[in-house]
Amino acid sequence: MAKLSSVYVDGRKVQTDALDDHLGQSDLILEATGVASLEFNLIDALGINGVYVITGIPGGDHPLNISGAALMRQLVLNNQVLVGSVNASPAHFQMAVNDLKYAYEQWPQVLNELITRKVSYEHFREALTQHSDSDIKVVIEWS
Repeated sequence: MAKLSSVYVDGRKVQTDALDDHLGQSDLILEATGVASLEFNLIDALGINGVYVITGIPGGDHPLNISGAALMRQLVLNNQVLVGSVNASPAHFQMAVNDLKYAYEQWPQVLNELITRKVSYEHFREALTQHSDSDIKVVIEWS
C-alpha cells in the first residue's frame, strides 16, 4: 500500500535555503505564495524524481540573481519536474474533487490534519485575517 505524508513548513521559522537540511529532500513541493525568491529557493529542497508545483503568481518586478545553467543541470540530472498551474476549468475542478475524495478514503487522517480550523461564514473576516502559527488551512463553513 502506498504511503502518503505531508509536512507544513512555516517559512517564518525555517529558512527556505535550509529546508532540505531540516526535512530532507522532498518528493513533492506545492508552493502558492507568489514570492519569486521563495519559489526559487525551494527548488534546492526538491529530491531526485521530484515534482514542484507552483500556483502562486509573483507580483512586482523584483530582479533575482540565479544561475540558469546550474538550475537546468539540476532539473535534468535529477529528473525533476517544474509545473505551473492556475485557473483550472470546471472539469478539472471536478477531477480534483474526485481525487480528494479518493485520497480521503485512502488516508483520512492525513487530510483531516490539513484542516486546522473551521469558522462559520458569519466570522469570515477572522478566517481571512487571524492566523495562528499552527494554521495550515482554515475552512469557512456555510451551514
